[in-house]
Amino acid sequence: PADLVARFKDKPLDFEPGTQFRYSNSGYVLLGFILEKVTGEKYAKFLQENLFGPLGMADTGVDQSGLILAKRAQGYEGVTAVRHAGYVDMTIPFSAGSLYSTTGDLLKWERGLFGGKVLKPESLKKMTTPFKQDYAFGLEVTTLDGYKGFMHGGAIEGFRSYLA
Repeated sequence: PADLVARFKDKPLDFEPGTQFRYSNSGYVLLGFILEKVTGEKYAKFLQENLFGPLGMADTGVDQSGLILAKRAQGYEGVTAVRHAGYVDMTIPFSAGSLYSTTGDLLKWERGLFGGKVLKPESLKKMTTPFKQDYAFGLEVTTLDGYKGFMHGGAIEGFRSYLA
C-alpha cells in the first residue's frame, strides 16, 4: 500500500477538493492505506473481523496472492472473440478493487448496511446524501418512480459488478 500511495502522493490535484466530483481509484487506495495506519491491522483482516464476519458473509473477502477459492469464477473479455481475461495480482488494486463476493453475500451486505449493522444512522444518512452532482460518499444516488436508489459499480480484468 505505501508503494501504491507513493505513485500519486506528490502529483498535483486535478481540482480543489469539494469543488468537483470524479471517481478515483487512488482515493480508494488512500482510504485503505489510512485504514491500515489508523487501525494497525491489514486491510483484509480488518474487513473480515469488522464487516464480513459479523454480517455472516462467508463467501466474501480480499483476494490475495495464492488464495485458493473453491468456487472462483473465471473472468472473460472480448466482444467478437471471447477469451480468458489476463491475471491481475490483487495487490495492485489493493483497496480499489481486490474484493470477491457472491450475490448472496452482497444481499447480506445490503441488509447489514441499510439495517443499521454497519453504520450509525447519521453516518448512513451522510453516506447516502449527494454532495456533488448525484454522488454521495461512495455511492451514486438517484430517484426512480419516487424511490431513492443507491448504486456503485466496479470492473477489473474479466469482471464487472453493479450493486443497486
